[in-house]
Amino acid sequence: SLAIYRGLLVKDSLNYYYAKQAGKNFLDMERLDSAIFYYEYAFSLNQKDVFLAHRLGNLHLLNQDLPTAIRRVSTGLAFDSTNLDLLKLRGYLFLHNQDYIPAIRDLEKAWSQDSLSVFTNKYLGMSYHEEKQFNKARIALTRAFRLDSTDAETAFFLGNACRWSKFEEEGVRYFLKAIELRQPDPGKLKDIFIQLAELYKVLHRFDEAFDAYDMALAYDPADNTLYFKIAQVYDRNLNQKKTAIEYYEKYLSGGSTDQQLFNAEEGTSIVLEQHVRERINQLKEDLFFENPLP
Repeated sequence: SLAIYRGLLVKDSLNYYYAKQAGKNFLDMERLDSAIFYYEYAFSLNQKDVFLAHRLGNLHLLNQDLPTAIRRVSTGLAFDSTNLDLLKLRGYLFLHNQDYIPAIRDLEKAWSQDSLSVFTNKYLGMSYHEEKQFNKARIALTRAFRLDSTDAETAFFLGNACRWSKFEEEGVRYFLKAIELRQPDPGKLKDIFIQLAELYKVLHRFDEAFDAYDMALAYDPADNTLYFKIAQVYDRNLNQKKTAIEYYEKYLSGGSTDQQLFNAEEGTSIVLEQHVRERINQLKEDLFFENPLP
């Protein structure tokens, strides 16, 4: 049938239906670039086809061309501004293009039409999360997780939203659920264990924090910043200076880095390695005066 439609296009090059069918045939053959070419040509002949706008948005997303995907979906919305599928898709595209405000705008419009959509609640929650609107993120992601409790990504972002909106105990529960669902994805699991450890610190559950850091190290032994995080707990939370020094020195043994440490109170950054060396010297001085020679 592909040969038939291409032949018909030679005779009638402005026939939108023939171009669209040629695109479909190439898509069925998994020839993405050719499918996009013919679908684009068909769309240039009839931009009121919102179904084609949606398909082109998905194909350009598949081709990792987010700006073009957004433009095609936006054209479709110009003709049908309340189209639910187009609003959901453009919101998703904006989110992955790191345009969080327009993502929220589109997904809120979609949610007003279909509040029980897992897709809409999940990606609206993730958009709120990226905009640091953590309480709204927690509410939306809770709805999404109630609708689909098998999604590890939702559980992870929900755990993080709970952490930053002061629902720490709930955050622990969702991080543990994310760990359960993530098996066996070591890269993601490491990040979840780090976040879990940070939550345990807030809750003053330091033994569990150490366990979580140990699990993160098991998934990535080369990440020496984890030793710094452990040292911080012994230093700032437990006042165990000798052990803190041991872990700070483990961090330094990983080699020189250009990692920065941000000081939220002063709004400045310093080289992490420099900070660690200064902190070791200070702790050794404190230990000397706490335990003077007889």
